[in-house]
Amino acid sequence: MPKTVLSMLLAAAFGLASIQPIAAATDERDTFNATKDTRAAEARKKADCDRQARAHHFGVHLGQRSRFLKRCMGAR
Repeated sequence: MPKTVLSMLLAAAFGLASIQPIAAATDERDTFNATKDTRAAEARKKADCDRQARAHHFGVHLGQRSRFLKRCMGAR
């Protein structure tokens, strides 16, 4: 295979690979434009997770509490 064809294939592959991060960034922006109902649902879920974390009595173990909250909220 000539070098020019190979270089064109590589350029096309890298060009297509660079499209995916743009799509991911678009999805990320959609979360900032969440509806009022979505934000309210997230606030209810966070309140429930905070209540569960208080019931665990983590005390001074802030790292454990933080990990628990991330898992409870779905690791946003």
